[in-house]
Amino acid sequence: MENNGKAKKVVGRNLRFNLLLFSCLALGCYGLFATNKFFLRDFERGYSVTGNKYIFGIVVVNFFLILFTFLIPYFVLKLYPKIYYYDEGFRVGKNGEFIYYEKMDYFFTPAYNKVKSFVEIKYTNNEGDWKHIVAAGYPSKGFDLFQQDFVNINYPKAMKCLENGEKIEFLFNDPKAKLTSFGMKKFMKKKLDQAMKIIVTRESITFDNEVYEWDKYKIFVNLGNIIVQEEDGTNILSLGAHALIHRPNLLEALIETLRKN
Repeated sequence: MENNGKAKKVVGRNLRFNLLLFSCLALGCYGLFATNKFFLRDFERGYSVTGNKYIFGIVVVNFFLILFTFLIPYFVLKLYPKIYYYDEGFRVGKNGEFIYYEKMDYFFTPAYNKVKSFVEIKYTNNEGDWKHIVAAGYPSKGFDLFQQDFVNINYPKAMKCLENGEKIEFLFNDPKAKLTSFGMKKFMKKKLDQAMKIIVTRESITFDNEVYEWDKYKIFVNLGNIIVQEEDGTNILSLGAHALIHRPNLLEALIETLRKN
């Protein structure tokens, strides 16, 4: 495993999921103890009445109690491993692959019932394969370093490209178009096939061939929510969080720098 030094921050599951783990273990262990205590006391009577069916019933009840007590906590632990943050990247799990911010692409899947919040992060590893983190089980500020450090690494390079007359491209989807498919690979293929481009230059920002010059429009952005207005405040364009913009934090930093209002 690559050695990247000591992590500057480690983020684990939020309090709600830790309570879920503890509750499953506590209730399950109590249930196992109480149920088997009852079966031991009642075994002679139960077996005399139903025979082997009674033993089968004991096995089935214990099977489901063990499932509840240990399997649910196991899957919660697997679903929400600790995240280790470093200046140049992060690991999901202590022995997970080190993901470099400079090689990574990502977007947030927004929460449907909470403004400016997300339930999942889809991101690429160093080889370009898509992975995901279920964000709902972590603290609300558990991904602040993810966002800040991605910008810290990529913003200076992006600005240098713009100053040299180059353009920076971001992908986005029509927020009104629903993306539904089974499996990560099928979803990502469908998303990338439908994706449109946001192009940023020193002079303007372009949304799918609609060009808006920085000094002629008011442009606001926050976590993938982008609004373009006329100088009098009339809305021209609005991209909500469901546009699934790639690298939204870097785009936000560039807009904040380049906009003239």
